[in-house]
Amino acid sequence: MLTCALELLKVAEELCDAGIELEFLTAPRTGKHDPGGHGPPCSRSSPPWQSPNATTSAARPWRARRPPQGSCRFCLMDGEWYEIGSAYLEEIAAAVAGLFPSAPCFDLPVWKQGDSENEYNALAKACGWICLDTKNVANPMRRTDQVEICDLVTDENTLVLVKRADSSRPLSRLFSQARVAVELLYESDDVRAQFAAMVLKESDNEHTLPEDFTPKRVVIAILRKNREERTPESILGFSQITIAQTAEALATRGVTVEVVGISSTT
Repeated sequence: MLTCALELLKVAEELCDAGIELEFLTAPRTGKHDPGGHGPPCSRSSPPWQSPNATTSAARPWRARRPPQGSCRFCLMDGEWYEIGSAYLEEIAAAVAGLFPSAPCFDLPVWKQGDSENEYNALAKACGWICLDTKNVANPMRRTDQVEICDLVTDENTLVLVKRADSSRPLSRLFSQARVAVELLYESDDVRAQFAAMVLKESDNEHTLPEDFTPKRVVIAILRKNREERTPESILGFSQITIAQTAEALATRGVTVEVVGISSTT
């Protein structure tokens, strides 16, 4: 529930930044509906123009009809029309590629064939890291819910999230979890206290986090089910958007995000 609520809030915030309002519809909408309206023709090379036929809803001043030209879409902003997403895919691909370091910040243990995620995380614990797999903190928005911050904590306090996946859904969920975890640690003193106490306990009282701890690096470690190498191109389209948005949001808090592949035995 917390993850969904925070994701919804973030989506609403991002849409608001783009001049779009998100709302739940609980009753039929009222007002003029004109799905066939179009503005005058334009071309990619022409300068921005203002359509005399463009209309906006009095209830939603940001909403304007978008005159199509082939597959191109346009939106009205500040009285001028702009093409939507002309370089969006290239920007997403470049952002995702930048999350895959040529030299990872540390070496991950090899995933033994047949091991579950729990068994892999236990192996990492044997290498000296703190295993927090299935160890949760209380949801500050609903105390009866639980939130998992990460699977592993390194000796340098890097948060590591581990997933064995080969489809978009589990990866997108993992990327969203990383964002929620970091933002909870930044925004909730209660979550920080719970997390620090959990790290101390699971490290047998050997690893102490500062009272004001917030992470500086998050590593997302992925094993593909078919054991293929993890590359930017192996992240499916929907998940590429999710991880790019996650990395951008966390960068504003000074948190570095890395995506690394986990080697496995054959």
